[in-house]
Amino acid sequence: MNPRFFVETIEDNALSREQTHHIRRVLRLRVGEYITLCNGKGDQAQAEITAVGDSAVALRVGKIERNEAEPSLAVTLYIALAKGERIDYAVQKSVELGAAAIVPFVSARCIGVGGGKPARWRRIAESAAAQAGRGVVPPVQEPVSFDRAIALAATAPLSFFCYELPTGLPLRQALPRVIPESAAIVTGPEGGFAPEEAALAAAKLQTVTLGRRILRCETAPVAALAALMFWSGNL
Repeated sequence: MNPRFFVETIEDNALSREQTHHIRRVLRLRVGEYITLCNGKGDQAQAEITAVGDSAVALRVGKIERNEAEPSLAVTLYIALAKGERIDYAVQKSVELGAAAIVPFVSARCIGVGGGKPARWRRIAESAAAQAGRGVVPPVQEPVSFDRAIALAATAPLSFFCYELPTGLPLRQALPRVIPESAAIVTGPEGGFAPEEAALAAAKLQTVTLGRRILRCETAPVAALAALMFWSGNL
């Protein structure tokens, strides 16, 4: 697969300074090799490198086509903030699997986190989308409150609140026969959900479990998303 670059418009001089540097210094591509330009809206085109200069890379852009890699089920992930690189991992792998959007949120038991790093997460999302051959870069929103996350998730035609109840309903048993166009998944922080949070979410969303094992906060959203992708025929 050709190296993929997301640009504002698909045209001969679409590359940014950073993308030009990446082509010249990192990938070391030469005249006659190809890259793929994507506008982030599902359109893409193959582009031949016709010249490589000190500050610019000239391209000859081919026919614009529609990217076919986007899932038929648009899943928004609501992921509790986590410390370190855990949420970075969740964003990266969720984008690779086909998440439509990611909304971080703050809950009562989030450990050692501040306001988060939305700009960093968006860079991670763009890199993951390019690596996965996607035609869209899923948006990563600014962190919201727990209440706001639940309210937003409840607007989806299919929404799941993942909670570690040993007697809870397994996700596979909660899946309907008819696949909707969109869905939402809510997963918790390292410290788990507070009882009052679980009660609020259970009143508005379908509470499910992801098996009898307790998954890490960065594993749970990836596992739940993979299950929905498989169920909907996108994996």
